[in-house]
Order: sequence, then structure tokens, then C-alpha cells
Amino acid sequence: MLNAWRYQTVHANDQYSVSLLDSLRPLLYPVVVTIHGKYFKPRAIRRASAIAKAIIAVSPPIYHYAIRCGAKPAKVHLVPNGLQLNRSGRKGRNLFA
Repeated sequence: MLNAWRYQTVHANDQYSVSLLDSLRPLLYPVVVTIHGKYFKPRAIRRASAIAKAIIAVSPPIYHYAIRCGAKPAKVHLVPNGLQLNRSGRKGRNLFA
């Protein structure tokens, strides 16, 4: 299925995608996994660590959770969710005030 398209990277953002990708090994494309919450089971995190080039954690607690569950620390990267609420608009007005 993946071979029919010209992908550069495959992004998995839930544990079911990780299981599917694990069953398709060997993979032809680099995999990046994003862990959005603690609903990601430890076994899925260990699988993700085995198949992914990188694991993205969306908050410091999720970052630490992924490592506690067995993810390789060198693969886990913190990329916080959210908006910068103090960012100014064109006329110096706060965009979110």
C-alpha cells in the first residue's frame, strides 16, 4: 500500500498506527511517532521506539512518560502543543486578548 505513493516519511499518531506499521516491517520509509497522551500504552511506546526514527512528545509529562515506558531517550523529542498567547498582531495588538 505504501509503495504505491512517493512518501518521504510516515507519521503515526496513535498506538493502532504503530501496531499496523510494526506488522508491515521492514519499512521502506522513516517513521515519526507523536504521543499525544498517556492513553498510549507502554507496549505501543516500546514498539514505537523500535520502529521510529523519532518520537515526538507534546508536553514535558508525556516526554517523561514515554521514557518511563521504555522509549529510547535519544529518540524522544519535546515539541509542545499550544499557542503563544502573548504574540502580537500587525498593529501591536495581542492576537488573543
